[in-house]
Amino acid sequence: MDRKERISKVNKCVELIKKENNHQAVYELHDLMGGTLKYIAKKYLRHKEDVEDMVQIFWSRIFEIAKVYPSGTNAFSYLCKTMQNRTFNYIRDNLKYTTCSSLEDVVLKVDKEEIEEIMTEKANAKYMVDKAIAKLPEREQQIIKESYFLEKPVREIAEDMGISKTVVADLRLQATAKLKRELKSLIEGNGQK
Repeated sequence: MDRKERISKVNKCVELIKKENNHQAVYELHDLMGGTLKYIAKKYLRHKEDVEDMVQIFWSRIFEIAKVYPSGTNAFSYLCKTMQNRTFNYIRDNLKYTTCSSLEDVVLKVDKEEIEEIMTEKANAKYMVDKAIAKLPEREQQIIKESYFLEKPVREIAEDMGISKTVVADLRLQATAKLKRELKSLIEGNGQK
């Protein structure tokens, strides 16, 4: 399935959920976006349990999320941004106090500045990764995005692109090496490149 077809299906599902509270559309939407939304939560949350909680909270509120979806816009982008914002809110709400497990430990208050600093660091890292990916040839960009962001297996990427698994694996290896070099360059240049 190509990107346009996937976005079209996501748009259709969200519209069905919004207009008809269609449960079958929720299942289809989960199949289309589950991995992507989980990846977004993973980018910002450190613990697997927090990622699972965030994803579960998101899906438990999918009907209310769909209700405020602005029809006619890109539902894929809308859901990704919604997951990102809800993850930031989850961090803010759950990191106000961090408790430790033993009796001798104290409750540490995490202030707003620390949370904003964490979010800013992650946003800067995402910006640099996005900037580095944008410098790759289009085919390599597609392979990186589908492999790492959409968590598609090499076989599926090869089928979608109409090339062999070996070519996909080789291109992914090349693209990953280019990304490492570009990110190193960006980090050394403080992202000014």
